[in-house]
Amino acid sequence: MMSTTQIERNGILALNNFLSESKILHSEIYENDKSISWDGHILLFKNENHNNKKSELKGRIPVQVKSTKTKKNKESFSIGKTDLVNYLN
Repeated sequence: MMSTTQIERNGILALNNFLSESKILHSEIYENDKSISWDGHILLFKNENHNNKKSELKGRIPVQVKSTKTKKNKESFSIGKTDLVNYLN
């Protein structure tokens, strides 16, 4: 049986792998992050040839990763109201 730490690590790894396919998104999501409400963020660049230049940065998207281990692939998750309020603000 996997520990909650292993499940979190796998979720973050899967998300980072998925985001690495994009040429305009850059993931800065790290395991064992202890900040309030957020596990990191995704940088959104204006175009594919950004070379991580500040002048090409369009925005920063805060991210809270929730992972779970299931027997089948499903598209649902739970999240606390406080996290939703923080994201809204």
